[in-house]
Amino acid sequence: TYQLSADKARALDAFLKENVKAKVLETKLEGEKLTVTTTPEVQQVIGGVVGLMTGKGAAHQVRFRLAEPAK
Repeated sequence: TYQLSADKARALDAFLKENVKAKVLETKLEGEKLTVTTTPEVQQVIGGVVGLMTGKGAAHQVRFRLAEPAK
């Protein structure tokens, strides 16, 4: 879950949905919180992007959860 301004959270959500071609990618936008469910590799990249967006560099919070296989 990433804490961003509502505008940045919406922008990142839209960017991920349009541009990321990952095997698993789910997003949930709740105001200033964006929850992203994806692979650990993609999560690491997204965390880096969020760090750049917030000016916090590599210091970001990442929470992983296992997703159910697609049917």
